Amino acid sequence: MPVIEIRMTDDQLSVVEQKAKASHFDSVSDYVMSLIDGEKDGGKDYGAPEHLRVKSVEHLAELIQEGLDSGPGIPLTDEYIEQLRNRVTSKIDQVAREKATA
Repeated sequence: MPVIEIRMTDDQLSVVEQKAKASHFDSVSDYVMSLIDGEKDGGKDYGAPEHLRVKSVEHLAELIQEGLDSGPGIPLTDEYIEQLRNRVTSKIDQVAREKATA
């Protein structure tokens, strides 16, 4: 893969590093490549991993129907969201530890 050099200010680099980390990319390079891939397809890329991206309106409709068919919903309370955040954070930490020891 070709390598390019991009010049930016320290502030710009800090923003890119923060965005890459917040989006759970392994590197700034992976984050920037995902942004470029999103632009190339004409869509707005919010940094979601490939397996979480909606591919088309039809795909979105399928996902919505799958959710509706999955059973009754649950109330989205602050407590539930905090529990979910803790579970996700724990999983991210676990994956990071596994990568560090691999």
